[in-house]
Amino acid sequence: EYNLEVVAEEGFAKDASDFRTQITKIKEKNPDALVVIPAAGQAEIVFRQLRDLEWKGALVSDNWTIVNQNLKDLSLVEGVYFSNYDWSTSVKNGEPSAASEFKKAFYEKFQYDPPVIAATVYDSAQMLAQSLRAVGDKDALVAGEWLTKNINGYNGVTGSITLNDDCEGSRAIVIQEVKQGEFVQVE
Repeated sequence: EYNLEVVAEEGFAKDASDFRTQITKIKEKNPDALVVIPAAGQAEIVFRQLRDLEWKGALVSDNWTIVNQNLKDLSLVEGVYFSNYDWSTSVKNGEPSAASEFKKAFYEKFQYDPPVIAATVYDSAQMLAQSLRAVGDKDALVAGEWLTKNINGYNGVTGSITLNDDCEGSRAIVIQEVKQGEFVQVE
């Protein structure tokens, strides 16, 4: 039990660009931390306004917010803690060859390291293809049922994947912090 207390909740429209009112209301509650998970295009704006309004508390987010091509100025998220998949965009010694080959091929084609979403989509397409080969030309429900019953410890480019009865995958995550523009794993 962590005994956390939520002291404020604020929402905003997906096309909003001014978050100062919400930030000011939350600051008045003096929370220890703020969880920030805006739409992808809003991340840089929200973090810039947090800096401009001199936010002092801890900031917590997720990988879709921080590891985001729309967030160009990583100095805005310096010190932010976030959950991320246990995924390295660059080729690492000792990793499975399929992951290394995927990363190299992606880089050759696009000239940047693959984000986890690209690897996840690749793994998803591979699992779906395996399902369709197994069940033939059936409807999507049959393919989905095959996936949930047969995908357990699938070795994809993102690592081992197991699907539950709702066809949701589980995989390892890590907590990282943005330090000097780098994503550093918190031990």
